[in-house]
Amino acid sequence: MGFLSKISTKPHYESYNWGTHQSLFSSIAYRLVFFIRLFSPLQWGKFMMRERGKHNQKHTIANDNKARSDIHARHSEYYLLLIFALSVGIYYLPVTAEEIFSSLPYGLSIALAFISKTLFLLLIIESIMWMFYYMLLRVLIEKHLSIYNEAEYFIVLPFVLLTQCFLLASHLNIDMTEVFSLLINISYENGLADNKTKLLIGALGYTYTVLIIANVINLIPPVPVQRKANVTIIGAGDVVQKRLLPALLANGLYKENQIAIASDIIDSDFKKELDKKKIAYHEVYKKIPSTNTSHGNTEPDSEITTDPNNTLKSIINFIKTRSSYVLIATPADEHFPYMKALTELNISFGVEKPIVATQAELDALTLSGDNMMKNGFLLSYYWLEKALPLNYFFTLNSHYREFLDISFDNKKNVTASNLAYIKNQLGTMQGISIKLLEGIDKRAWSLMKENGGFYFETLIHPITLLHNILPTKIDHSALNFSWFLDESIAEQLNVEQADLGASYVEIKGKISGVNIDIRTGKYIENKTRFIKVSFTNGSIIMNLDTLCCQIDFLENNITHSTSICVKNKFGGKQTPAGSDDVSSVAHQDSLLHDKYLVQMNLFDLFVKNSGHWQSPQRFDDYPNQLKIIKDMSSWLTETDNETHFYRPKVVPKKVYQSLPNR
Repeated sequence: MGFLSKISTKPHYESYNWGTHQSLFSSIAYRLVFFIRLFSPLQWGKFMMRERGKHNQKHTIANDNKARSDIHARHSEYYLLLIFALSVGIYYLPVTAEEIFSSLPYGLSIALAFISKTLFLLLIIESIMWMFYYMLLRVLIEKHLSIYNEAEYFIVLPFVLLTQCFLLASHLNIDMTEVFSLLINISYENGLADNKTKLLIGALGYTYTVLIIANVINLIPPVPVQRKANVTIIGAGDVVQKRLLPALLANGLYKENQIAIASDIIDSDFKKELDKKKIAYHEVYKKIPSTNTSHGNTEPDSEITTDPNNTLKSIINFIKTRSSYVLIATPADEHFPYMKALTELNISFGVEKPIVATQAELDALTLSGDNMMKNGFLLSYYWLEKALPLNYFFTLNSHYREFLDISFDNKKNVTASNLAYIKNQLGTMQGISIKLLEGIDKRAWSLMKENGGFYFETLIHPITLLHNILPTKIDHSALNFSWFLDESIAEQLNVEQADLGASYVEIKGKISGVNIDIRTGKYIENKTRFIKVSFTNGSIIMNLDTLCCQIDFLENNITHSTSICVKNKFGGKQTPAGSDDVSSVAHQDSLLHDKYLVQMNLFDLFVKNSGHWQSPQRFDDYPNQLKIIKDMSSWLTETDNETHFYRPKVVPKKVYQSLPNR
């Protein structure tokens, strides 16, 4: 249907897939409308204009040469005026078509008479379909439509109705005023129309009246409807396969037929999994089967070269026919182009961190203000998921409360006011210690210098935590950064060591009286992930593996304990609080977190809000992440330190493994 979709508009996937089930009636009706409009001369005229102008007009992602680009209303008005003039001229012609053709040879006369009647019927059907499509069906069939002005259809409505009256009058050999009277249901004396014709034209008149009134009423803002929309995930890598997709499907949050995957290339094992789950997918570059097809082998013999621009256009065109919501889970350098394209189409989206990959994109996003992110949800794996209890304790954002179990001295009924009181009782902040030590990461790009690897992929997490916990702005000059690289990593990843940035960083210093100690790295055998915040009258320990936060403070020489944990059904792995030993709280290797459940539920809440922010209080990581990336980008330009992300100290594996304990 690729070629035909350039002439008539293919029904949007969501127009006949309502939540978890497909509507049989709407599927048949909308496809019938699609088929009927293929015979419209107006649609073919638009198609020829697109073909003629697609190489010399200015395109955007929303209106490119791969899609059905928009035709200005003026051109449709020209056509409608032409048909109107033709219908009037034929109606007032003193002779009929049969009389004109009667002087011609019999066969030719019959053929021309048949063609003229067929053309009349075609134009009548087109005018009727125009009324139904643009007054009613278009908003149901097309999910991402655009018009040039609110009055675009109403201004031409009288011409379409009059054209229809003249065409019907000529075709039925009756007076035009009789047709018009029947349409507006006024009696007409001595009319020539038979009862069947009167009934059909009268029914059309009643229907038109209802459609016109409904469109006028539609000017009143509609009541928002909460519904589960279809979501397309852009990307097919590890994050999608092991985090996003399982989280969307967990606990029945979304059904398989509500999700689609779009990517340049999708590996064969993942495609088998998608086929098994009956999840739709769009692969831009189809793999060419090798000549060896034994055992079902269809892998390509050579590597496929992809074109980012073609990939972008192909995926955006797929989304336009499929979904109203999108999750962007591509490498960071592809985030901004997709965000820009989706914003042009007014399609709401969620985007993985980091939100942008270059200074130019950061500047462009900053200049756009909140325009690009007004329909965007910014993910942050640590602040919105693994450290959500700590997030809630410091922000008391009510949107997070439903995901948490909170107890104070083993009492469950803990309010936001109680937590505010506890925060006040902790006293003055004295120190922040963050350990984020992870194991082997086989993704070479996550350590490469050229794309900011470890710096923007991993270090952004502890810096985000520090930014949100520290009561004052981060003063980079008060911190000392020590950067290291395990000399064995390059061989493990099969890359040149000179292409790798740091894989471990130690950050120490004091900001506004708060001692800072951050240790973050990959390829660490003794994996550890926790946050400890010390105060004059207590402490907070945030376990980033079990997703539990323990808060202790003294009051009247009595230690009081508060625990805030992500609920088990949202991926938390709760353990009893009460241990002062950080390692016993932080080391829970056997308790692995079910990833992304909280974030996908938060994204679903964003979807239920119609994909735009209805109040000033957001519950994603925007604009905080933007501020953090700005700061981190500026830090990269300071090269006076002994070591730097771009020039880490290369050490033997044994020395590297001892760094977290020094």
